[in-house]
Order: sequence, then structure tokens, then C-alpha cells
Amino acid sequence: MNRDPALSSERAGFCNYGIFLVKLRYKTKTCLRPSVNSGLRQAGKNMRKFNFPGDIHFVTIRTFNNIPFFKAESCCKVFLEILDKLRVELKFEVLGYCIMLDHVHFLIQPRIISQPRVSPNSFGEGSQAPNEFGVTQKEDISYIFKRIKGATAREINKHLKRQGNFWKHRFYDFNIYTRKKFDEKLKYIHKNPIKHGLVEDISTYKYCSWRNYELNDQSIFRINYLEY
Repeated sequence: MNRDPALSSERAGFCNYGIFLVKLRYKTKTCLRPSVNSGLRQAGKNMRKFNFPGDIHFVTIRTFNNIPFFKAESCCKVFLEILDKLRVELKFEVLGYCIMLDHVHFLIQPRIISQPRVSPNSFGEGSQAPNEFGVTQKEDISYIFKRIKGATAREINKHLKRQGNFWKHRFYDFNIYTRKKFDEKLKYIHKNPIKHGLVEDISTYKYCSWRNYELNDQSIFRINYLEY
């Protein structure tokens, strides 16, 4: 069968690229890096989470019905106490955070146990392949946040003498694998209290890692720092 002469070279190139993506998806079962798919992941309710060894995760969790539980400082303290205990147990690192009235932002890096095909590096050159053999529970961002949400919900509900849902079921997750993107997300986190009108001066906001980075204040919550 002869090729249609009306098919332009531009269209042909697009078709070839589409075939390439299909082959890539079949081969790796992940298709593209999460940052490329970030728009789809926000829109799709059942989009999978990506566990690339060495990646940092920008995660946001929201309270049920956007109830401002964290308006009470005591709830912030309970939350950070549980987060610190789970960090020790699950060996993840907290590189940034901000507790808002009805949601919490994190920059978290799970521990690396399994051996990836590419040597793990927080900000290595090029695209890093996913681990051929999968990840352990303690490397799985979904498992980590299942534990965080479950434990904090139980303890804060107990503290407030209430029952029922505390967190929304799903959470937002964005993989970070460049220093530029890390700095961008950290800056976004630190601007949140001002953006939402909670304070005019970020230095007066207590439950945010801005204090750790800019004031070297680890008294409220100890964060982990990137190794350059």
C-alpha cells in the first residue's frame, strides 16, 4: 500500500514520536517523568504515585472538608510530634514544611534501600530510571503518607476529643529531581502564610521551615538539610 503523499513531514514526525512514547511506556511501565505528567496527575483521580529512588517529594495533604484544625496551636504541636516519631521509624527526611490552617506542605525524601539502575543522587544529571525491582514499603511515598495521615488523625482527634475523618483521602505529590525545582517548591512553601493572609512578615510565622533555613532555629521542629 502506497504512503499517502498528503501526509506532511511534520505529521509524520508527530506520529513517530507517539509510537516512541507507547514503546517507552510498555518498556518502563512509567512512560514519562512525573514532572512532565504533573498536570495529568492533578486532574486524574486515580493517577499513580512515582517512587524514583533519590527523588524528593513535594506533598500537600488537606483536612477533611477544609476544616481549619491547625488554627489551634496545640494541634500543630501534636502533628509535629507524631511526624518526628515516624521520621525516626521510617527513616525519611523532612527537608521543608509549612503547617497552614487546613493543609500541610512537605518536602520529603524517603530512605533509599533498594538498588536503582542509576546511582541515586538527589540532583543527578539526566533522567533517572525507576528501580527495576520496585521499592520497599519505607521507600513508598503512598505508604509513608498513609502512616503520617493515620497516626496524626488518631492523635489529634484524641486531643480534640472528636471522632470522624480528619484528612481528605487523597494527597498531592510532585517528584523533584533538580536543585532548581527544589528551590522553587521551598520558596513556594515559605510564601504560603503570606499568600493566605495569615501574616505580613514570614519571620513571625511559627510552624514553617523558613525559620530553620533563615534563622537557624531548630527549636520548633528539626529539619534535614540537603548535602551539596
